[in-house]
Amino acid sequence: MIRLLFYTLVAFLSAATMAHAGFIVGAIGAVASFIGSVGVIGQTIIGIGLSVGASLIQRAIAGKQKRPEARDPGVSLSLRMGDNQPITFIAGDYATAGRRKYAGVWGSEGGTPNAYFVDVIELSNLPQSGLNGVWVDDQKVTLLTDEAHGEFGFPVSEYRENGTDHMWVKFHDGNQTAADGYLVDRFGSDAERPWHAAMIGLGCAYTIVTCRYNRDLFSSAPSMLFELGSIPLYDPRKDSSVGGSGAHRWDNPATWEPSNNLFVIMYNVERGIYYGDQWIYGGQNLSAYRQPIANWMAAMNEADALVDDGNGEMVPAFRGGYEFIGNERPLDALEELRLACNALLAEVGGIFKVQVGAPG
Repeated sequence: MIRLLFYTLVAFLSAATMAHAGFIVGAIGAVASFIGSVGVIGQTIIGIGLSVGASLIQRAIAGKQKRPEARDPGVSLSLRMGDNQPITFIAGDYATAGRRKYAGVWGSEGGTPNAYFVDVIELSNLPQSGLNGVWVDDQKVTLLTDEAHGEFGFPVSEYRENGTDHMWVKFHDGNQTAADGYLVDRFGSDAERPWHAAMIGLGCAYTIVTCRYNRDLFSSAPSMLFELGSIPLYDPRKDSSVGGSGAHRWDNPATWEPSNNLFVIMYNVERGIYYGDQWIYGGQNLSAYRQPIANWMAAMNEADALVDDGNGEMVPAFRGGYEFIGNERPLDALEELRLACNALLAEVGGIFKVQVGAPG
């Protein structure tokens, strides 16, 4: 399979013509580097892998174990490979390189075989609220959302040359109920790695990147980074049944909304992150009384208090996001969020309270 992928990428990057022999030599290093990091490749998105993720979480939080060396809370710029990865999801505003689930080539262009390279990248194992930004090789690019291609998705403005598009990005937010027709059409009959109609990616947010061969634009497979909107989160301030104002209800996730408020994120992680009835991460069936509403609402309001950003613009005092990974202890993730807003988080007699900003 590794050899097949090697030939696939070389075919795309070199276009298999003698005129491009010099380009092949330049691309081999990038391709070899890419292949060196490949684990189990060619696997496709089938489902959310809840049983595997849950077992990892249970092992991570079981017992009073010594805290492992904390991972770097910054954005990971490296594309991960294979299906032996823990589940992930994003709360708040955050970016990820994701995990490659499929790669293939098809078609010809001006006599060039294998002219289109397709990269399928899984971004989250929970439905996300949207795709807010895309970076290609360290440059933030513009998706032409009003010029969507019927199969490929949105053209990338910076990869339009002489009126011809050379890159498209297509996004599935995790709520899809059918396999992507483009992938089924182009790779459904692939002898080695077919993309079947059953490969829906239930609950998984993923993107499809299509690149048209151009030796002036691509010296290797592009390095991508995707900024996602948050998973929907419960905000008690928007729940009129608990003293807030609004339609949010804890027992009805359809009423929830995305949020980058750090205390809204922490509150939800403590009570537990679920996919339908399936527990995913954080607390399990934590009773509401263990997070006093008045205390948590005060912290949420403090995070939303407007401050001058130094450029004359008023912005929320504490906002952010995090990529939660199934093999990281929830308490360690909460610690990173706490540090991000210089807050205090305490558990006393089973009651969790927070304090941020000046003393009340």
